[in-house]
Amino acid sequence: MIFDSLRGVAIHILLVGNAHNIRVLVGNAHPTILRYCMATPRKLSEIILDSYINKCKSAFYGNAEDKKPLKTFDVFYQAALRYPQAAMIWIEHLEGISKTDTLSILNRIPQKWISHIAVEFAQKILELNQNKLLNLKELLQ
Repeated sequence: MIFDSLRGVAIHILLVGNAHNIRVLVGNAHPTILRYCMATPRKLSEIILDSYINKCKSAFYGNAEDKKPLKTFDVFYQAALRYPQAAMIWIEHLEGISKTDTLSILNRIPQKWISHIAVEFAQKILELNQNKLLNLKELLQ
């Protein structure tokens, strides 16, 4: 079950199928979710992960009047616009971090504390966020 923040209701999702094709049976779904009713596992996970990273909020506000905090990516982007040289230094450091590096760190966590699926999820989230930040390099140069 996930929460539909647009309508303030819970959405029940049932995944049915095999490794090559999944049917997503959606109850009380927002129309944007209904278009993903047939998806491969890979496509479905990409949709879910992209949605997840695009909704992550920070503890920073754009200005004192804002009622909602900025999203994490927007915080870095705003800082990068004000301090492009500093942002480039961080991006260059980020370029030096490989999937192997992050996976090595995640694999140090004892298996009784984290599942294999959680490691894969964390690795994919890190990879997507890294790619999103690295794409800023062209805008800042």
